[in-house]
Amino acid sequence: MRHQKGFTLIELIIVIVVLGILAVTAAPQFINFSSDARESTIKGLEASMKSAVELSYAKAAVENKLSGEASITTADGSTVALMNGYPKAAAIAAAAGAGGDWTFEEKTTGVYTSGSEANGVYVGTLSSLTDASPTSTEIEATNCFITYTDNADDLGKPSPAATISGC
Repeated sequence: MRHQKGFTLIELIIVIVVLGILAVTAAPQFINFSSDARESTIKGLEASMKSAVELSYAKAAVENKLSGEASITTADGSTVALMNGYPKAAAIAAAAGAGGDWTFEEKTTGVYTSGSEANGVYVGTLSSLTDASPTSTEIEATNCFITYTDNADDLGKPSPAATISGC
């Protein structure tokens, strides 16, 4: 009896079919890397904004500026406008700096206890937009953005919120 060397035709076909099935199930994950990258970028900026809010509040607490409108000075000499110890939306946008891959668009929502309107900001990635200077409606339509809205009362804590369903 002769010893067989190599694969039979049936074994070769089975291996090709298994590799084909693996390729079909794995391909969508490889194709979806740009979406994952946009989601991660949005989540990373959201985390950075949350850290900035906490650090600003801590500095405001040290300087006893936790109620009403105030401002603090950062290490580089820039001024951050606060409301009840937390950064105002316009201050967040100014600190982050528009340009590069990001766009910032101010919005107006909420009401302070004093009756004046609270500001907010949308932060979106330019890669998900067709217009270089989009409106807040256009940014919101991408479903890939961050919102930051000022706190509306002494107890309210603003928190950046990411929307990533459209990334």
